[in-house]
Amino acid sequence: MDFAKTINALSAKNLDEIWQRERDIMSNAFVASQSAADRALQIVLGDKELEAIRLQMDTKEDIAKTKFGLQMLFPGLGTSDGTGLFPG
Repeated sequence: MDFAKTINALSAKNLDEIWQRERDIMSNAFVASQSAADRALQIVLGDKELEAIRLQMDTKEDIAKTKFGLQMLFPGLGTSDGTGLFPG
């Protein structure tokens, strides 16, 4: 009976170690996959932010070109003294 208890306790301990090792492996795999997903998300968000900044720059450039063109056609519209249709 003592021999059976010793053998079963030893095998239960070994089984617990195996399960713990498997849990550790799965935990590491999960953390690694989440890290990869987080990196991919950050790349996508960064790309969207860059796209928004480019759109703002294009809009400002279009406004500046329009303002410049109108000032060339109608020199009195935008004056440096803050008056006119396009002040400043």
